[in-house]
Amino acid sequence: MSDNPLSTRQPLLLVRARIDRSAFPEFIRWYHAILRPHILAIPGIAQAHAVVSQGENAQWLRLYEFAGEGEIQAALDSAEARRVHDDWEQWSEHVQDLSIEVYAPLSAAVLLHHWN
Repeated sequence: MSDNPLSTRQPLLLVRARIDRSAFPEFIRWYHAILRPHILAIPGIAQAHAVVSQGENAQWLRLYEFAGEGEIQAALDSAEARRVHDDWEQWSEHVQDLSIEVYAPLSAAVLLHHWN
C-alpha cells in the first residue's frame, strides 16, 4: 500500500475545519488524546492521515481510510461514529466550516450499448 492516501483505491472519509488559532494547540492535544482514538475505534476505519496548515484560522484536514466500500454505511451508523459526533460538540465555538465527506472510487460502467 502506498504512503500517499490519494493513490489508494479504498474509500476515504475527509474531515476538514477551520479552527480558531487561539484554541488550535489545545485542539490538537485533544484530537490526539481523545478524538483520534475514538475515530480509529469506528468499525471499518483502517487508517488515519493528517495534513495541517496554520494561518489566521488554522486549516485542519484529516483523511480516514475505510477498510472497504462495504464498510462505509455501517461505520457511519455505528455507536462509535455517534460518539465522535458528540465529541465535536465541545469545540463548536472554536470550529468554523466543518465538513465531512466520503469519497469512494468509481468503476467504469456501461451507460450506452451500441448494437450493430
